[in-house]
Amino acid sequence: VSLAVRNLEQAAELVEIPAMAYALIDAFPPGGLSLILPAKVPVDARLGGGAVAVRCVVHPTALALVDAVGPITATSANISGEAPALETHDCAARLGLPLDSAGP
Repeated sequence: VSLAVRNLEQAAELVEIPAMAYALIDAFPPGGLSLILPAKVPVDARLGGGAVAVRCVVHPTALALVDAVGPITATSANISGEAPALETHDCAARLGLPLDSAGP
């Protein structure tokens, strides 16, 4: 599980950001890197315990959501070890749901 945040200032409210993280972030395109960092307040062990993954989002819709509600937990659309499901019908099939239960 990771957290989508607007920027490092927002992330710094939740995690400790070491100096080397800034160099890593500068080496990747915006939104292209998730960092696993020490949580300022421990989270449930099922969610990572003492560490949290954070990603600064860049998509306008994601930014609008983060601005509206704050950091958002996010997961990938795949079962662990499988390729991401990129289409809604792939998600339905993998979950054993009728294909008409998925949107377009």
